[in-house]
Amino acid sequence: MGYKVSLQWRGETLSLEYDRLNWTVGDLVDRIREMTSVPPERMLFMVPGWTLKKPTNRSLPLSECTTDVPEAKGIMMGTPTGQEFISGGQIAVVEQTVVKPAEDLVKGYTNMGNTCYLNSVLAMLENCDGFRNFIIQDTAQPSSPLQQAWQRLWANKGRNVASGPNGLFQLLTSIYPPFAARSPSNPLSNQQQDADECLTVLFNNIRDTTNWKNLFQINYHRE
Repeated sequence: MGYKVSLQWRGETLSLEYDRLNWTVGDLVDRIREMTSVPPERMLFMVPGWTLKKPTNRSLPLSECTTDVPEAKGIMMGTPTGQEFISGGQIAVVEQTVVKPAEDLVKGYTNMGNTCYLNSVLAMLENCDGFRNFIIQDTAQPSSPLQQAWQRLWANKGRNVASGPNGLFQLLTSIYPPFAARSPSNPLSNQQQDADECLTVLFNNIRDTTNWKNLFQINYHRE
C-alpha cells in the first residue's frame, strides 16, 4: 500500500509518496532534503498522528512513527542550506528588545485547561509593543478567521486585565487538531502542548494567508 504526505513549507506544498512499511526515517528525510535542500538536523515535522517531530533517529522505521493514513497532511519547518539568517537580519515591525518595568508589562491570560503554551506565546508577543500595535491598528481586514479573532482579542483586552483567548484557541485547534487532544488522565482538560509548535502555527498562518506577511520580511544573504 502506498502512502503520501503533503507538507506546507515556506508557502509551498511538498507532496511525497513513501513506503511506510519498508522505509526508515533516514529514507524519508533524504528525499525531502533532495526537494528542499534542508538538512535533516533543521527539519521539524508537525503532522497529526505522527510521533516523528525531529528526525534524530535515522534508522527508526516509519511504521513506528507515522500514522496509518494513506494521505497525511501537516507542516514542515526548516531553513535550506545557503539561506541561513545572518546576525543583523531583523523582523521589520518588532522593536529592539528592552527591559520594561513590571507595571508596564501586559497582563497574561486565564488558563482554559493546559493552555499555558498558548498563553505564554500570546503574552510574549503582546509585550512586543511594535507587534501588538501593528495588529491592533491594522486597518486592512485580516484574511483569515484566526487573525480576525487575534485582532479582536488584543483590541478588546485591557493591558492590565487578564482574559481567556477562547475564540482564538478554538480556531487554532481547527487549524492544528493535536492542540485539541484531551488528557488521558482528565477528559475535561487538554493535553500539554509545545509553545514552539504553537508559535510556528500562528506565524505560518500569518505568513501564508494575509497582508500581515510583511511582518516576516527578514534580511538574509546566501553564502
